[in-house]
Amino acid sequence: MTPVENMDASRQRQIAVGLLVIAAILLLCVTILPVTLANRALNGEIETLHGRLQRLETIASQDEELRARYTKLRQNQATRGYFLQGDSEAVASAELQRILKNITTAHGTQLMSTQILPAVTEDSLTRVSLRIRIRGPVEGLVESLYELESNLALLFLDNISIRTAVSVRQRLRVANNNLPFEANFDLTAYMTEAQ
Repeated sequence: MTPVENMDASRQRQIAVGLLVIAAILLLCVTILPVTLANRALNGEIETLHGRLQRLETIASQDEELRARYTKLRQNQATRGYFLQGDSEAVASAELQRILKNITTAHGTQLMSTQILPAVTEDSLTRVSLRIRIRGPVEGLVESLYELESNLALLFLDNISIRTAVSVRQRLRVANNNLPFEANFDLTAYMTEAQ
């Protein structure tokens, strides 16, 4: 006789139920536990992706505004060199004076006087003007005036008056090719409205 046969029926039932419970627990551990763990991992991934989706929706809602700002920045960048930089007319006038001084100094002409004229707003641009008097040899004056008008920044010369800088008596004593000349003119440039 085997030990199982020696047991009474109730004891055999208890062992059978115990084995059934152990088998059920093993079955749960093998099937349900991995599913539960995978579900938790997927829930975490879903939350992460949901956060990303919200950020992308926020960015997408700003699309039109950002595109408009980008287009405006591109236009400003494309025209930046043509206009004076500055937050006010005074700063733009100072920038125009700096450009003028650099050009006249480079060509051996002397800046005699500078007068800032009132700024005028035209559409979205502000016109900044200076009344200028420079003196120097004719070659230096021509080169200075040429460089002013052909500069990257759009500079305009108006009311140009060129004359010799010496009296009639002095002209007779000085060699003709070394006579200093004076040029009087209005120098105009434009600045965009402050951003």
